[in-house]
Amino acid sequence: MEEKPLGVGHAVRTVYNGVRTSSADFVENFNQPNLVVRTGVYVNRIILEKNNDNDSEYKAIGVEAFDDVNNQSIVIKAKREIILSAG
Repeated sequence: MEEKPLGVGHAVRTVYNGVRTSSADFVENFNQPNLVVRTGVYVNRIILEKNNDNDSEYKAIGVEAFDDVNNQSIVIKAKREIILSAG
C-alpha cells in the first residue's frame, strides 16, 4: 500500500474590506512609486554614518551591493529607512 501523507499548516493572511490577502498579493500587485523590490542583488556592506555627533551611535544610510543581473557593483542610498531581507 502506497502512503499518501497529509499535512496541515497555518497560512498567514489578513482580511481587509472583506477580501482575504497575503504578502504574495502585495508583491504581485504592488504599484508603489517609493518602493523597489530587487532580486539578484547581493549586499556586501551596509554603509553607516555617525549619528548626532555621538561617536558610539551610527545609522544606516545605504548599502554597497553587487547586481548579479547586470554584473556590476552598485551603491543604493536611502532617504528614510533601509529594509534588508536575507535568507
